[in-house]
Amino acid sequence: MKNYKQPLKLAFIGGGIDSAIGYTHYIASQMDHLFIVSAGCFSRKENINQKTALTWGVENEHLYLSWEDLLENEHHNVDAVVILTPTSNHYEMIMKALDLGYSVISEKALATTFDEGLAISNKVDEKKAFFAVTHNYTGYQMPKVANTIEDAHYLKFPLLIKPVNSFSGKGIVKVENKKELKKHAHLIKNGAIVEEFVKGELYSHSAFIKDGNIVVDFFCE
Repeated sequence: MKNYKQPLKLAFIGGGIDSAIGYTHYIASQMDHLFIVSAGCFSRKENINQKTALTWGVENEHLYLSWEDLLENEHHNVDAVVILTPTSNHYEMIMKALDLGYSVISEKALATTFDEGLAISNKVDEKKAFFAVTHNYTGYQMPKVANTIEDAHYLKFPLLIKPVNSFSGKGIVKVENKKELKKHAHLIKNGAIVEEFVKGELYSHSAFIKDGNIVVDFFCE
């Protein structure tokens, strides 16, 4: 991968403007001004493919109707290829891209089976390739967690110290600062977890499992 003195060039496979998440990925790639989309095979539908390229400013010479043609022709023009197709297509595309020496960014989920994921991991190691999956959940309003007193200092106060063997909020302690956290350190040493306190509505998900299968599950407000 190149340095960040110039924006890195991306090739999109999938992610046309008619797809469920394509435009979101395009916006995300532009937010920090570190990437430009310079090539693509956005859709198997020729009109959508062309419309997407026109909307995002991709030149016709870097627009492809087949992902195979894109991979064969764009290796020396882009810094990474971004896989945005349905998960069932990921394995073949990722393996081909890695074999051709591309850096790869893949939409989640990585693959449809454990064996496919393992093969991709082994290929990344073999090629010493740059590879990333877009698990970007730190942008969501959800609590960050620590399991030790040392890691808890990196979290933002107020914090909740929560026993893992309790239910319905029993035994939870809210702490506002480092002094209070230190006071309750023994709870963490005994297995409690520490979460950032997040305001919002609370939902509980319960399930009954028999022989490894979910028999019934439900959400409670």
